[in-house]
Amino acid sequence: MFSIELSKTITDLFKSPLCRFSAEECTDYGVLLEMDLEVHEPYREDIEREPSVRERCFFLMRRASNYVNIWWCVPEDGRYPNPSEWKNTSNHDSCWRSDGVGAPLTKLYFAMCKQVNHAEAPKNLNNFLWEFNVTKVKFEGLRRETRDSGFRSYVFDGIRPV
Repeated sequence: MFSIELSKTITDLFKSPLCRFSAEECTDYGVLLEMDLEVHEPYREDIEREPSVRERCFFLMRRASNYVNIWWCVPEDGRYPNPSEWKNTSNHDSCWRSDGVGAPLTKLYFAMCKQVNHAEAPKNLNNFLWEFNVTKVKFEGLRRETRDSGFRSYVFDGIRPV
């Protein structure tokens, strides 16, 4: 059976267009990934329609130095997220792949599986990535903040396609 690890595909997809080091043209730019994900049970003769659930999620990635900044958002109604809805999931040079991409995707996957069939999740589920779109973006009002926990994160006022 052919299988693709979605988090690895996403991180590989982003490595190419992301700037590296602290060049001025890298500081304010990133890459936006918009994905429609679907989980459903395979066809069974004893049910009329396969139960399924679909979610739209967004990753926003920036690499202005050796560190990669990752933001993640799953809006309630699938619309394009406002700046305040983004969660800065990683600011790191190596674990951004697991903390920033893998962990949020895994959490969403199991939540979607649970909605489809609590007793089966995550067995016998397929067709996770439905479609995706990648766009280069420019950050507006990007700045660093320190949370109460001491974790330094980035926030921004908006993004626009370039």
